[in-house]
Amino acid sequence: LLQLYSFRRVNFMAEAPASAPAPLSPFTVPPFVKPYLEKAKPYLGHAKTAVKIATPHIVAAYNFALRLWVLAQPYHPEEFLPALGGLILLFFGGRYMTLIAAYEALRLSGWDRLHKCAHDLMENYKKAKEASDKDDEVDADGDGTADVNQISTEELFSRKAKLVFKVVDPEQVTDALTGIYACFVAVIATLKVRFAQAITLGVAIGEIFFKPADAYLRPILEANVPPEYQKWIRPGIRYGCKSLGISIAWFIQRVIFAFHSSVRGANLFVFGSLAYLARRGYCQSFDESTSMFAGLTVFVAAVGFFMQVTSGFGLPFPFWLFLFPIDFVEYLLVYFVGVK
Repeated sequence: LLQLYSFRRVNFMAEAPASAPAPLSPFTVPPFVKPYLEKAKPYLGHAKTAVKIATPHIVAAYNFALRLWVLAQPYHPEEFLPALGGLILLFFGGRYMTLIAAYEALRLSGWDRLHKCAHDLMENYKKAKEASDKDDEVDADGDGTADVNQISTEELFSRKAKLVFKVVDPEQVTDALTGIYACFVAVIATLKVRFAQAITLGVAIGEIFFKPADAYLRPILEANVPPEYQKWIRPGIRYGCKSLGISIAWFIQRVIFAFHSSVRGANLFVFGSLAYLARRGYCQSFDESTSMFAGLTVFVAAVGFFMQVTSGFGLPFPFWLFLFPIDFVEYLLVYFVGVK
């Protein structure tokens, strides 16, 4: 809906005083919700400002990438996509192990369903966006100013909500949202099973750390913590040891995944690059079974694995700036996998 409102009308700060309460329409904000909206005003204002500042830069970056893609068309960049995917696995596979595992699980279980659901949602969004753009130009009273610029926020919300409910297909949207949620739940369940061994190992390591930590740290903490808070010392030490153990186990799992992603990414990158060069006539056709191909793949995989481990699975500037959305998705997946 923020997209439909063009961001310029979402302003909960402005409320016109009324002598008598207006009758509630089906899309009017209920009275019990208003106190929460009042508390959220500062955060909504900051969010709106951030969106306004970021939107031009995002659009500019998208247009720049689109221009680069158009300029690269004579070189058939779509044929190089497998090699590009292998390059990402080669150098960043360990950092995004949860996201890559989620993609693999989704590709094997519900990719076709997710693609159809996303397509249906996009089609309904296009219908709503087109209807909203036309509605933004309506000037029913003929005063030269669009009607959407002469109404309050609540009236605009009601107007746009009615418009959305009028043009979209409810059955299609409901089925699409249900399908996306089902795919998400299936992926999270698969990831929980896949990483349960690492979490179990981490808890076991934490229990091993707990005994010496309890023996040496608890006397020191009891001497410096007030008596009324000393009951939290032992649970705190146990929780800290478990957290440390899970972090160690997760790091080990990340190293293992980085090795796997380096080997797989190197194979994709070498094969994709040589296939692209052969199709363009820059080199002769090659055979994957040759020792030269295997040796080149092993060398590239070793370089990628070494760089991942030595960098601590971090991202140098400016990669972390461009890959921040992917980092955010990785963080969310790790959170949902860890939630009981």
